[in-house]
Amino acid sequence: MKKGIFIYLDQNIIQYDFEKKINLSNDSKFVWVYSDEHFNEINRKEDSHFFKVLERLKARKIKILNDKFEITNECILLNYDDPKKLYDQYLETVSEYKPYSFLFNPLQTFFYGNVDSMEPSKYVTDIKQSLIELTKELPEEYTEQIDSVCEQLESNLISAKPQIKPLNKMRKLWTKSQFSNLDEKNGSIIDQIWNEIDEKVKPITKDQFFGKEILPFISPKNADKKQLIFLGIVQCHSALNFLGYWPDEGLPKTSKIFGINSDASHIAHSFFCSGIISADNRLCQKAKAIYEYFGKNKIVVQVKID
Repeated sequence: MKKGIFIYLDQNIIQYDFEKKINLSNDSKFVWVYSDEHFNEINRKEDSHFFKVLERLKARKIKILNDKFEITNECILLNYDDPKKLYDQYLETVSEYKPYSFLFNPLQTFFYGNVDSMEPSKYVTDIKQSLIELTKELPEEYTEQIDSVCEQLESNLISAKPQIKPLNKMRKLWTKSQFSNLDEKNGSIIDQIWNEIDEKVKPITKDQFFGKEILPFISPKNADKKQLIFLGIVQCHSALNFLGYWPDEGLPKTSKIFGINSDASHIAHSFFCSGIISADNRLCQKAKAIYEYFGKNKIVVQVKID
C-alpha cells in the first residue's frame, strides 16, 4: 500500500455520517477505506444508503483475497470506483455461497455457553452435507478429508457439551479478574491476561491461544505453517470476547453472531491500514489490544455520539 493515512471506516461511522450526526471530511488528508465486510453487512441489512457516503468520501476498497479467493497476508487498495457497481459485483460473486454463510454461527454460540443452539450429531450431519456440496468439483480425496474432520468434530462436540457452562460461569473458572478493568499503562493487555490464564490452558501457548500461531488440534497438518494475520486477528477477537475483555453483548445468541463476526473482520481488515474509526467503544478497546499484540502501532479513533 502506498504511503499515506488510510483510515478504515467502521460501519457505524458510515451510518452516523449519513444521518448527519458527524461530518467526515472528503479532502485529501485521509484516504477512507472499506472492505467486502461492509458489503456483507449491507447485504444482510439491505441498507443501500451507505453507498451515498462512500461515494461522497471517494472511499476506496481494500482486498486481502487473491484471484482464487484465498486470504493472504497482502492487501490491495483499489482505486476509487463506484461503490454500488462494486457491490453488484460482490453479490454476483457470493450469491452461490450465501446459503452457507451461516454454517459456523451455531458452533460459536455453542462454545459461548449456549449448548441449546445446536444438537451436535445433527449439526455435523448438516455441515458435512454443505461442505460436500461446496467441494463437489474437487477431487474425491477432499470428500474423504471432510468425512474425517466431521467425525472428529462430532466426537469433540459430544465430549465438550457436558463441560460447557453459561459464559459468566466459564469465565469465573478461568479467572476472578475483570479483564475490562486492565490498564494498558501496566503493559500489554494480552500479556496481562495471559499471566492470569496461562496455567489453565497449557500446553497451548500464548501465541496459539491468541492467534499468532495455528492451534495444532484445529489443523494438525498445518500446525507448522505460518498463521494468516487476518485469521489470527479474528481468533484473537474471539478469545478476548470469551475471556470478557470488553466483550460484545449477546455472545450466546445466534442472532448477534453476525454483527460480532463483522466487528472481528473490520478490525482484521483495518490492520492493513493506518487505523480505524468507530463509535463502538468495545470494538475500539479490543482493536487497541489486538494491534499492540500483533506488533503494529495503529490509530484508533473513537467517536462519541450524544
